[in-house]
Amino acid sequence: MNEENLVPSLKIALKRRDGSDVLELELPLGGKPRVLGRDALCDFCLDSPSLAPRHAELALTPRGLYIRDLGSVNGVQVDGRRLARREANLRPGKQVALGDFNFIVPAHEGAVGAAAPGSRNKMLVAVLLVLCLATLAAWMLKRARPQADDSPAAGPAPALNAESNAPAGPGPGEGSALNGRADIYRRAAQLMQQGQYALYASNDYLAAAALLNESVALDPRNTQALGLLRAIRGAHMQEAFAEGMECIDSGDIPRARRALERMKTMSPADGQVSEFEAYLRGEEACEKAAAFLQQARYADVLSVLDGAKVLNEYKRQDLVSLAGRQIELAGQFKQADDMFNAWRIPDAQSVCSGLAAQAGLSFSQKADLAARGNLLAQAAALDALLAQSNDVAAIEAGTALLDSPAFRNYPGARTIALARMDDLRKRLGPGREEYEQDGRKAMADAAAAKARGELYEAARLNSRALKSLLIAGFAAGSPGHDAEFARLRMDIAAFTGTAFNKAYVLESRGSVRDAAALYMQILDVASSSDQYAAMARKRLKELRALLPAEQDARAVIDRRLKSGASILPAQPAPAAPAAKDQAPKGGESAPGRAAAPAQPSEQAGGRGKGSFPAGGEEVIPSREKPFLSK
Repeated sequence: MNEENLVPSLKIALKRRDGSDVLELELPLGGKPRVLGRDALCDFCLDSPSLAPRHAELALTPRGLYIRDLGSVNGVQVDGRRLARREANLRPGKQVALGDFNFIVPAHEGAVGAAAPGSRNKMLVAVLLVLCLATLAAWMLKRARPQADDSPAAGPAPALNAESNAPAGPGPGEGSALNGRADIYRRAAQLMQQGQYALYASNDYLAAAALLNESVALDPRNTQALGLLRAIRGAHMQEAFAEGMECIDSGDIPRARRALERMKTMSPADGQVSEFEAYLRGEEACEKAAAFLQQARYADVLSVLDGAKVLNEYKRQDLVSLAGRQIELAGQFKQADDMFNAWRIPDAQSVCSGLAAQAGLSFSQKADLAARGNLLAQAAALDALLAQSNDVAAIEAGTALLDSPAFRNYPGARTIALARMDDLRKRLGPGREEYEQDGRKAMADAAAAKARGELYEAARLNSRALKSLLIAGFAAGSPGHDAEFARLRMDIAAFTGTAFNKAYVLESRGSVRDAAALYMQILDVASSSDQYAAMARKRLKELRALLPAEQDARAVIDRRLKSGASILPAQPAPAAPAAKDQAPKGGESAPGRAAAPAQPSEQAGGRGKGSFPAGGEEVIPSREKPFLSK
């Protein structure tokens, strides 16, 4: 048998949402993490717009299936919820969604989830099962022995000493040899009974194993003792393995080392032992590096990290982030940046190329972005949205930021964010009733448009209602519209999902202009944080290059992309104030409020937001009134 086939592995059946099989992913225990995504260089490449180029990382570890989100737009969802920490160890039975694909984590060998729940009662059941089988085999063997002795054609019974190899026949030593063999069998049976008593009455696995080993040494053909011994070794191995992993999780490294020594005494050549030892050595390296950090021994930290990089593929990123911050605090900025680039952390690289690069963040902030879910980038986005007077996006971004438990690690930034949101609430308070009335009217108009079959108009009005009610609830100090928010978001999501699928079909058929028009409809309706809005924005950027340069279609797309709020939007130039007796070009503002500035798409060329030129016609009719002024 090939030795590689003995290594436990996990086979995952990846399916589409319609239930059709796509491919089978196989992950060996302790193997290198595999990357899944749309990029051709990924280990598992799937050509789907719902996946990022590098979407997620998968690996089979002793603690189960390890999965990590690599900064994708759609993210990784487990049992219908997006991963909060962007990584997790999943037990069998969990449902995982990656874009348009999903799978259920199957059971696998070598996982703690299969061993840790095995209490002593379960191990005793396994031992009893083996004991029953061994007893049956021994009984059948015992029945066969007298028949062999009574048969005239049977040869001499095997003996344990050299004298038994003499020719058959009566002799002075034959009776004593038979008596000696019987005594040996009797002694082996006694030892086996003592081992059973130690196992069942005292739950003493080590004593039972010692007695059964002695019994097998006297009678190697005692299948009952052999079966018990194998069952005890396996149960003891799993118990020690589960205890060791619990010790690692709780940070008790010395106790985990003692559990490893127990595993080695039972089966030193077992693959599970070597995997656990490598994992433990990686944890010890991380602990040693943390101690060196406290002593400011940065050269020793880097040397230890090199070892941890080889031994432990799953936890080194947090340690690298910590080391980088400490080294930078010591004033060694170049060394910190060199280490950051040498380690090639995927999360940090994507952050550096996008959010962190735009915000001009330092190494420590880049490391925080990679390790703590882009919290600092969200704080920078909140400031930018407030400076832009984008109140709806600021409310959503600020609420999500302050609700994040990890943001408590930044007390200074949290205090500033609380003050920003309090100022925003005070500014929006006087117009709360007007926003409430506007939201109710938009909901009624949306219902009428839906009844007429005007789905885009209904979704656009629902989006307006959601924004108005969101501001009204925030200004009042509490949302107050949870049920309405859920229904509005559901209606909007239904439209954006259907529109995106239609646009993708049109794009595959070569109808680039019509597909782009639908993508712009999605941007009109969805919020900037919506997954379909992010995908539509990306598709528009790619479709722009396919449109003829002599037409003004590219300019329309450029204006539409600039009009939406990005995660870190550039601060716009201040708009000229509108005259008090004249409404802005886009329409009338709410009663008693200052006029709203015209939308960027209207300022650029007179067309409504989302409009698209096609032979003198607008593919997307724009009936949107300007949103309430801030």
